[in-house]
Amino acid sequence: QQRITSDKKLPYTIQTEIRMLYNPQLKGAYNFVPGVMSMVLMLVCTMMTAIT
Repeated sequence: QQRITSDKKLPYTIQTEIRMLYNPQLKGAYNFVPGVMSMVLMLVCTMMTAIT
């Protein structure tokens, strides 16, 4: 690989942009409901193994 020195300019610029593609309105229910469902499922599975 060739190192880029300070005297050379790149022919393009790179700009980063953060976008929320899954939850653009930032509604909490879209994040909390799947988390709570997975916690309940995990607890049910743990209790079922403890009982048997």
